[in-house]
Amino acid sequence: MKRVPALSETAVGQSWLHQFATGADHAAATAMLDAMVLLDHEEVAAAQRAGLIAMQTMPHHRPFIKSRIGLYAEREFAAGRIFTEEWVAGRHGKLTERSTGPKRVAPIAPRRGSSRVGSEGPTANVIAQIIKGNQRSFTSHPGPDIVRQTGVRLICIVTDFIGSGTRINKMLDLFWKSPSVRSWWQLGWIRFAIVTACGTRRGIQEVMRHRVNPEVKSAFTVPSVGDFEADLVARWTDIMTRYGPPGATAEDKSGYKGSAALVAFTYGLPNNTPLIVHGTGGGWQALYQGSIPPNSKHAFHPLTDGERAENAIERAGLAIDLTIGSDLATMHLVLSQIRGKWRQGAEEEISERTGLTSDQVRIAIARAKARALVAIDGHLTEAGQAAIKGLRTPWRRPDIPTNVNPYYPWQLRDPRVSSSNRRLTRRPR
Repeated sequence: MKRVPALSETAVGQSWLHQFATGADHAAATAMLDAMVLLDHEEVAAAQRAGLIAMQTMPHHRPFIKSRIGLYAEREFAAGRIFTEEWVAGRHGKLTERSTGPKRVAPIAPRRGSSRVGSEGPTANVIAQIIKGNQRSFTSHPGPDIVRQTGVRLICIVTDFIGSGTRINKMLDLFWKSPSVRSWWQLGWIRFAIVTACGTRRGIQEVMRHRVNPEVKSAFTVPSVGDFEADLVARWTDIMTRYGPPGATAEDKSGYKGSAALVAFTYGLPNNTPLIVHGTGGGWQALYQGSIPPNSKHAFHPLTDGERAENAIERAGLAIDLTIGSDLATMHLVLSQIRGKWRQGAEEEISERTGLTSDQVRIAIARAKARALVAIDGHLTEAGQAAIKGLRTPWRRPDIPTNVNPYYPWQLRDPRVSSSNRRLTRRPR
């Protein structure tokens, strides 16, 4: 594996693990840390830039020659609206509600009760960098009048992480509140898109179910606790129930909206992670607060595509000869992960399972189709089956020792299942 050391081997990881009893609990917590997706701030920014460039180069996003893409950093709006409205008289004297302000939306806002800004600060910087070299394609945080004047046809919200999908859906709801935006969308004059560095599959699917049908582009798919092997899920659920700050409900212990996302950034831990990871109180200490300490930052060192592919192959336990080149090795890995047949959108599931980026998966599938290894309907051809024959080896369960004095809770919530097998009955409020 190219990532050395693992998060559990860093100073912050070791300090956090000392809070668990030796034996099965300590081993389960170690496995949880090492299952987390680790992203440094430059890797997040690079993923956001790549997603925005991809939006620019897709011709179907720009139906008119002079159309532009309006970029907005995802953030909270205390006023409960993005645009302001006023009643104006139409051509026949009838009053209609029309969005008129502001000229530009403020890209960042301090957190409540402090002067600190959140992840929208770095995201706003990425937007500013992109616009410097692409002023004819993008415009930054345009108000309704600029949308009309410059011909914005795609409203794109940029963020670093989609956990439960609640924050993005709230911002989409605020755009929907604008009578002008509703009219533009209903007439087909504008569409919506989300560019994020990473997200959980459940959160991405939740956003895609919003009434405006946004397109979502995410570089990394973050696993949740419930996406792993059942025995490991049960052990993680057990330590999440028994450890952490006291007084939290069962859902709170899984992170915001029960996300249980396994992700960490060098600049902070999202509240979508399990409470035992990000929570503090009652003598319990979070993995870290604020930015990762310098003595542990080396675990977040960005990987190249080749290193990421090598890690994914080793993690999957496949016998792939890496001397054939990382591109072909990645293609064979992706083919081995197809369940039944390839379907549009399956890149998120494979990205989550392997640790590859979504773009790596898409490129690998394109290569496989060009070599006639994947049929038009998504099934592996005979050549595709032959290409991966002998690659699969039995998956080895992580070695987690049994506690000498096991804990038997009277009641334990059911383990979460993968979002691909369970559809939410309603959107988060």
